[in-house]
Amino acid sequence: LADKYGWQVNLSSPDLDVRLQLNREELLVSLSALAQPLVGSGSYLEKAGLHPTISWVIAKTLDIQPGDVVLDPMCGCGVLLCEAAISWPCAR
Repeated sequence: LADKYGWQVNLSSPDLDVRLQLNREELLVSLSALAQPLVGSGSYLEKAGLHPTISWVIAKTLDIQPGDVVLDPMCGCGVLLCEAAISWPCAR
């Protein structure tokens, strides 16, 4: 596409995330439907863990309500808890 249409490709800061999965029977093309910008550019992360965007999507699917207790079953870097705390501050 870059050669045919002259599109510029920036792999370090893409405007669009397109994922392709191919097997013998089908091709699946997916685009990110849910996107949440990283608060503070992910500055709360000292080392790699679950990607903050993935953590935000997981928390979003939980339908967190004020007063809900959010637990992180992954027991890793706490990225899920950080994203939930930032985006749903009324939860505990």
